Amino acid sequence: INETENGLMGNVQYCSDLYRAETIERMTAHFRELLKAVVKDPEEKIDFLQMLTEAEEQQLLMEFN
Repeated sequence: INETENGLMGNVQYCSDLYRAETIERMTAHFRELLKAVVKDPEEKIDFLQMLTEAEEQQLLMEFN
């Protein structure tokens, strides 16, 4: 992750033999959500911070439950 004039920019390097691109995209989305939660409430304990997107949370709570 690097700071640019447009904000933070980053990339992910991974072994494509072990992970699909969709998996890495989902993991980076979780990381973005976690960063947003930290910025929103920096004093919150990490185990209470949101990591799932709203769509994923709804899917887990409504569709898979």
